[in-house]
Amino acid sequence: MWDGEQFTALVDWTYSPYILAGSGQTNRLGVMVQGDKFSMYANGYLLGEAYDDTYSEGKFGVYFGTSGNEAYQAEMDEIAYWKLP
Repeated sequence: MWDGEQFTALVDWTYSPYILAGSGQTNRLGVMVQGDKFSMYANGYLLGEAYDDTYSEGKFGVYFGTSGNEAYQAEMDEIAYWKLP
């Protein structure tokens, strides 16, 4: 969660066998938000859920980061959203 000044993780970084690691891999990531419930997916598998009611509305985006690996590269080629009924 980004408030314009500070990043707060709703879920700590966690290993998952459903996230494909290594050079040349492609992963499809998803987040479903229903009220204060956030469900995170990778490649069609539920990774985990978090609850947060800090904001009643907002925007979303993508942030790529690394922790000291200068050779790390990431690309995103598509982003989409659906408004739930």
